[in-house]
Amino acid sequence: MIFLLANNLQKLDDNKVGFSNHLLEIEEKVFIGDINTIVFRNNEYFIQGTDIKEPLRLGSAVSPVVETNMRKARIIWPLNQPAECFKLDVWSMLYAIYQETPMVNDPSSMLLVNNKAFLSAMPSKTRPKGVISSFKKDHQNFARTQTSIIKPLNDGCGNGVFQLGAGNTNDTAIIQYLCGGGSGDSIHSSAVKGLDRQYAYTQEQIADSVEYRLIIAAGEVIGVHGRSRTKEHRGNISQSGIFFAVHDIAGFKDEWAWLAKKLTSLRLNYCGLDIIGGKLLEFNLVDPGGLFDIQQEQGLDLFPEAWERIRAAVS
Repeated sequence: MIFLLANNLQKLDDNKVGFSNHLLEIEEKVFIGDINTIVFRNNEYFIQGTDIKEPLRLGSAVSPVVETNMRKARIIWPLNQPAECFKLDVWSMLYAIYQETPMVNDPSSMLLVNNKAFLSAMPSKTRPKGVISSFKKDHQNFARTQTSIIKPLNDGCGNGVFQLGAGNTNDTAIIQYLCGGGSGDSIHSSAVKGLDRQYAYTQEQIADSVEYRLIIAAGEVIGVHGRSRTKEHRGNISQSGIFFAVHDIAGFKDEWAWLAKKLTSLRLNYCGLDIIGGKLLEFNLVDPGGLFDIQQEQGLDLFPEAWERIRAAVS
């Protein structure tokens, strides 16, 4: 049985639907579980979720929810982050389970590589110039020299991504919101947002208005689509980015083959890369979108190829 782990069983998104439906087509048994309900009891791991018997639709809810022994899983695929309050606890339990049960992506690498700080390990010529810091002054100094983008290290879908510079008078407030450094400690407790220091990532803003999402399965780029920015600085489709088809992906395969292989060495078999102007913006390891958009817009179903490559890599 294949276990797909989600953090919302009431509204399933594209990867849960697309991969679940393909797995049913090839007569695999599928269970979708709530990643926030993992329990270790009587020397066994259990999770709440549902056996999937019929094809799903985007936005489907699953029921009934029952508790199932995770030993039933042949392959486990965490497709969402755990809730923030459970985060390290759940990843630690998943890593323990991973010692005996294959997973699509190594949980430890999912936790650490998905964080944008890991971009610092990439060759400097392959990523935008930037600074990762919890000090307000570092971000201010960097943004003074160029129009920049500041973002949290571990969020997605364009959440908390702001533009700095370009005559923006809110720069200091934005930086304080993301990495702290406010001056109200004598008025509020240190837990108030903007007073508690935390890390943020400021990158140079690449002028190109087109971004690309590359989908990597088991060490190879298998799909690419584009996203054009027309209304603002974010290209995420969830934030008004506009999809466009990319039919010839050979150049992307060649250019990013080194990174696709690097990811397999980190035991990461499914990943989305965001590229702009030939630079790597971020890794997307937790539920990276792309295949569903390509299927809907181009009529090209890459779920079978992705799963076959993943299955061969983890079996």
